[in-house]
Amino acid sequence: MYKLDTRSMSIQRISLTGKAPGWLYNHRADLINASAIRVTGGFRVQMEDEVPNVFEHVLDLEHLRWRQIR
Repeated sequence: MYKLDTRSMSIQRISLTGKAPGWLYNHRADLINASAIRVTGGFRVQMEDEVPNVFEHVLDLEHLRWRQIR
């Protein structure tokens, strides 16, 4: 994952822990509070296939940790 500083327009790579959702597209990401983003829907790239993403993940921005919640 990368972090964009909108003041300087610099990009920095950041390391995350936990169970990440993998490569997704056509998904939805919602800010659920000041320190968490929920990712749902879309399609997950799995090997050479694309499958519907049936999982829901939350990214804890304070601790930089992914959590799969269903």
